[in-house]
Amino acid sequence: MQQLTVDALGREQYLELYRGFIRQVQALARNGQVLRFPVGVLVPFVTDLGVYGTFRLHFDATDRFRRIERLADLPRVVR
Repeated sequence: MQQLTVDALGREQYLELYRGFIRQVQALARNGQVLRFPVGVLVPFVTDLGVYGTFRLHFDATDRFRRIERLADLPRVVR
């Protein structure tokens, strides 16, 4: 099973996705690989600031998304 690690999605980016304008997230993994996955997998991790943290995405042998896990939270800037 392939695993990739990605970090954050800002509030404005997620709002565009949430409003239905975009159905797929395109993210840059730490290894430099660009990946796409359904926006719905991020719903459990959404806050008022967007989606922040370090996440590991798991894919099967045919590159289909299987699950996501949060590895760590990123520090937030309080305004």
